[in-house]
Amino acid sequence: MSQLFNLENHTIEIKQTKYPLTLRTLFGTSHSKTNTRTNCLISVCLDSSQTEIGYGEIGLPPKKPNCYLADPQDISLWFDAFFEHFAKICKTKNKEKSFDLGLPLKKNEWLSTLELPKWFLLLLYAIDTCPANNEKYSKAAQNGIEGACLDLLSKCLNQPLWKIITNNQNENKNKNKNKNNKTQLVERPTIPAFYTIGINTNPESILTSLKFGLKFTCNLKLKASKDLDLLFKTFEIIENYQKENQKNESDKINGIWSIDANADWTPEISLQFLDRLDERLKKKIYMVEQPFPLQIDTIEKSEIEEWKVVKGKYLEAGIRIYADESVSTVDSVMKVAPFSHGVNVKLEKAGGIRQAIQTVKEAQNSGLTIWIGMMVGSVLASNMAGSIAPLAGHTDADGGLLVTDECQPFEGGFNWNKTNGTITLSKESGFGTISKEN
Repeated sequence: MSQLFNLENHTIEIKQTKYPLTLRTLFGTSHSKTNTRTNCLISVCLDSSQTEIGYGEIGLPPKKPNCYLADPQDISLWFDAFFEHFAKICKTKNKEKSFDLGLPLKKNEWLSTLELPKWFLLLLYAIDTCPANNEKYSKAAQNGIEGACLDLLSKCLNQPLWKIITNNQNENKNKNKNKNNKTQLVERPTIPAFYTIGINTNPESILTSLKFGLKFTCNLKLKASKDLDLLFKTFEIIENYQKENQKNESDKINGIWSIDANADWTPEISLQFLDRLDERLKKKIYMVEQPFPLQIDTIEKSEIEEWKVVKGKYLEAGIRIYADESVSTVDSVMKVAPFSHGVNVKLEKAGGIRQAIQTVKEAQNSGLTIWIGMMVGSVLASNMAGSIAPLAGHTDADGGLLVTDECQPFEGGFNWNKTNGTITLSKESGFGTISKEN
C-alpha cells in the first residue's frame, strides 16, 4: 500500500510492502523452525526524489503469545490507521509554527541538538500519536516507519545515522580529506558481533552454517532448547571442525560463544548446564540469553529466588545472563534486573530507535550491560540495529547473513571483521545501505 501526502512545501510518499526472505539453512529456535520469513519494508520518499528515499524494515518472526505479536496483516492494519491519521495532521498541524512534539521525541537529546525539518517533525508526531498505538502489534510497525524517517533525515543531512545518535564530539579529529576532497571518516565504531546457528539435529546442516558464519566472525551465538545433550553435541561438532582446520597456532579461532535458550530453561536446567561445563568451555561462553520464562509477572516468588541463585552461580563462573523476550521497553527493564546481568534490546520490541535508546539508558542506569539484537532480516534490518550498536557491548546484527543474497533488496552497510569478530559501521549516510533497485 502507498499514499501521497501534501505538506506546505513538500510532498511525502509512504509505501508499505511485504517481501519474502529465504534463509540459507533451516533456522530453529526453542519455539519455531523456519526456512522463510515474510518481513515488511517501509519507504518514505521526499518530493518524488529518486535519491531522497528513507527505508525501514520490520522483522516478523513467527507469532508467539506475549512475545512476537505482529504479522504482515497486522502491520497493514496499523498503516491503514496511520495513513488516515497523518492525512489529518497534514491538514491541521501543517500551518502551525509550533506544536507539541510528544514525550518520546522530547526525551531524545540526540535529536534535540539538530535543526529538524518540519516534514520530519510532523511524521514523528504522527507516529507517536497514531490511534493504533494501543494495539499489541503496534511496536513493530512504529519501528518500520520511524526507521525510514530517520534514514531519510540522516541522508538529507549527509551523515551516518549512528554518528548522529552517538553525537561524536571528536568529529574534526576523526575526519580526513580523500583524493576527491570529500570528507571521509577515519575512525568508525567497531563492535563485537556474533553469527547465529539455529537448533538443528543434522550435523551437516550445523557444519554448513558454521563454515559460512566463520567467514565473517569468530563469535558464535547458538540457539538452545531443553535438550542439553543436543547443545553439547553442537559444541563437539564446532570444536572438532576448528581442530581439524587449525594447521598452526595462527589458524586458531579465538572467538567467544553466547547461548540463546529462548525462555525454554528452568532453574534446574540452567544449573545442570553450568555443571556440565568444564573450565575451557566456561572461558569460551560469554553469556546465556533468556533462560527464564518470558512473562516475569507470572513466575512464582519461590522460582524467582531460584533464578537469583542461578544468576549468582553464573557470575561466579564468569558467564553473564541476559534478558531478551522479557524486555521490550523502558517499563520492563526493572522486572528482569534481579536475575539478569544484561538486556538484549531489539528495535521491533521497543517500538523503534528512539524508544530503544531510552531502554538502553534505563538498563545502564540499573547497572545492566547492553546487547543489541535483531529479528531475522535483510542487510537493511542489520544496519538499523547497527545504528545503535555503539551504545552496546555486543551485537548479533547478523540477519543479513542468515538470508540468501538473492532475496535481499539491499546491499552495503557495515563491514564484518572475521579475525577479531567485530563489525565496523559504514561511513555512508543513513543506515549505510543501498537499494538494489536504484
